[in-house]
Amino acid sequence: MLKIDPPRLRELAPQYVRLRFFDLQVSIRSDSSAHTDLFARMYRRFQIDESSPPTPPAIEYVVLTRPDNPWGKPVMILDGDVWPLSDPRLLEGYTYESIINDVTSRVRSHFLIHAGVISYTGQGIILAADSTHGKTTLVLALLRRGFRFLSDEMAALGRTDRRVHPFPRSLRIRPATLKM
Repeated sequence: MLKIDPPRLRELAPQYVRLRFFDLQVSIRSDSSAHTDLFARMYRRFQIDESSPPTPPAIEYVVLTRPDNPWGKPVMILDGDVWPLSDPRLLEGYTYESIINDVTSRVRSHFLIHAGVISYTGQGIILAADSTHGKTTLVLALLRRGFRFLSDEMAALGRTDRRVHPFPRSLRIRPATLKM
């Protein structure tokens, strides 16, 4: 496996976004702003203010999209492991899902589960279901009825305070959901 030192990776992937998911700080680097912009848009409330002093992230993800990189094809690098992708059309979805799944497995301060979360009169309500089973549709319907939005994708349960915390992410609404 080809190894590249961190300064060379920063040169190959100059675009970056720094995020803090509860107790886990991450950096996502890429040679394409499309990947860093996606995370910046989706998780803007988790972004680390650029004026704060830089600290080394606990984990750094690198997405190289151009074929002129040392592997000659799109790759994602995580913990020194290089994950090549043969079909560039799948790159955005593959890297997004891989990164967010890895992040959720590394957060220690909260227990994270795939669920929609709303609250009503101060009580958190978790709507757990697989993708395409109507979590976002139900969340939107309940918001119209006065419920408060916490998340449509992830429930964050505090390990010490045992409370439901917001995991704010921009809504990703499928066209069929809007028709309901």
